[in-house]
Amino acid sequence: MAVTLIASALAVSPILGQRWVLVYAGHGRHYGADQFQHMLYPEGTKHPIFDGIVTLDISSPQGHSFTTWAKGPPSIADYWAYLDSLFSPGSPLTVADSIVRAHTDTLLLAVMVPYPLGKTSRSPPTDPRIGFLGDYFARAESLFTARGYRALRLWGYYWLPEAVSIGDTVIVQRFTTLAHWQGLKTLWMPTFLGGSEFDWRRFGFDEAFLQPNYFFYPAVPATRLDSAVSRALAVEMGLGIEFDKRLLTDTVFRKRLEPYLTALEKGPGRAIRNIAVYDGGGAMDQIAVSQDPYLTALFRRLVGRLTGP
Repeated sequence: MAVTLIASALAVSPILGQRWVLVYAGHGRHYGADQFQHMLYPEGTKHPIFDGIVTLDISSPQGHSFTTWAKGPPSIADYWAYLDSLFSPGSPLTVADSIVRAHTDTLLLAVMVPYPLGKTSRSPPTDPRIGFLGDYFARAESLFTARGYRALRLWGYYWLPEAVSIGDTVIVQRFTTLAHWQGLKTLWMPTFLGGSEFDWRRFGFDEAFLQPNYFFYPAVPATRLDSAVSRALAVEMGLGIEFDKRLLTDTVFRKRLEPYLTALEKGPGRAIRNIAVYDGGGAMDQIAVSQDPYLTALFRRLVGRLTGP
């Protein structure tokens, strides 16, 4: 299968490291050209401020959760419907491709992989989840090729579960191994409270970004960011920046992006090279065009940290 792949390292500055943005790109969601323009090329920057897009969705187009299986696991149709929506004509990826192509640039793509379906058996020992992952990869790569993107480059896959239990160690290692066999890479964003981030290299991930889990929880103090920076540096991970549209509309959340930037602009945080931004439902675009002086200054700080050490 002829697929435009990135099998080598990211073509990024050795000083800046990697810059990824997480985008809800499935389910028939609409991202306009202006939204991607503001997100990727803010304030007239010559090249995209992000090296790549990480696709993200927590449920299938049918509404079945990929993260909480309390009502039972999704069906295989949910997984295939997600991939079909992700690579459908007019999807956010198509729009991003057109914007980046117009600038004669390229943009990397990491496709989300939810927890795989299948029940293991010890007698005889079988793990159908491995076959499921192989089928998922094949479908994703086939759809990517069929769409004929000219600016997007398939870099690899993003493992959605935010923590890895002891029992899931083997399947995660199979996931990363399968991707590597296909010349692709893997990315992970563990939660701050998961406790498994220290083993990210043992799991086989190529890149990992620690979630501070600060913005969404008003009871969590800003000192969480200092702790997250220290932990990320200790295990040589990147750091996630998290926010959503409540930054623009809710006084409780208005000031909760700023501590991320402060932590990354001074002291040990300046040593964080790799950064991933969680764009909660198109919030970054709205901040970029906001007439609010506080949000304008905040956005410029964000762009400044993404484009400079």
